[in-house]
Amino acid sequence: MFFWRANFAGPAATEGNPWLRGTLTECVWAAAAKMDCFLKEKFWRHVSKSGGKRAPALIAVAHTLLEAHFEHVLDQADLDRRARTQ
Repeated sequence: MFFWRANFAGPAATEGNPWLRGTLTECVWAAAAKMDCFLKEKFWRHVSKSGGKRAPALIAVAHTLLEAHFEHVLDQADLDRRARTQ
């Protein structure tokens, strides 16, 4: 059984596709080192809010990356569908 403590953020993200999780983690580390990138700013903002812990920041920025990629894929699919109907 899992008991919550006041200073415990929760269990580590262990579910989901391990290949995707690893790829997103590498992408977040690359974004955190890139100059003038909003993902870098978001990463370090989350690190400072979480008291220097990088794991919550990794998960937050990976989630943002995944959302952005999904939106891009949906937009491309919509453009492809429009091009085929014209």
